[in-house]
Amino acid sequence: RDWAYDEGERGRYELALKDFDDALKLAPKRRGALFLRGNVKQLLEDPEGSFADKQALLELNPKDPKGHLGLCSYYAERKELRRAVGHCDKAADLDPRYGEVFRHRCLARMDMGNLGAALEDCDRAVRFSPGQDDAWVSRGWVRDRRKDHAGALADFERAVALNPRKAGGLAEKMADLKSRRRP
Repeated sequence: RDWAYDEGERGRYELALKDFDDALKLAPKRRGALFLRGNVKQLLEDPEGSFADKQALLELNPKDPKGHLGLCSYYAERKELRRAVGHCDKAADLDPRYGEVFRHRCLARMDMGNLGAALEDCDRAVRFSPGQDDAWVSRGWVRDRRKDHAGALADFERAVALNPRKAGGLAEKMADLKSRRRP
């Protein structure tokens, strides 16, 4: 499983998938490997395979917040936002300090147009996972939608400080936000 994780971190998803498959042949009830294989399948644009792994994870342990988080992500990608939020709600009930859950729910709520609740979730994500650059990026997008351009820029800058690889993807948006500053 560790090798598979390392391959995934390097962006070699096909190798990671093979390694997770091998690990799960040896120990089919390894919840961590099942969760991560589902994530790799999602990255490889195999949503049905990802869904199956997250469902299997919940069959092994219905109280696993990662399984609900995975289904939240699955449904959010399909724009089934109420179902996505429902699974994030379940994950948050199971682990109220799991920052990634709040980040995903934040994005689903933002897509639903519920910007107040989205910002609250993003604030929780940042509070529980301050070192996670994606939490800051998500809050930046919500703040931008709320026309809080200074706050959005600050969040994007924090994300880039945590992970300089984010700079390329955010450069255009950050330049736009800087141009909106009042002289």
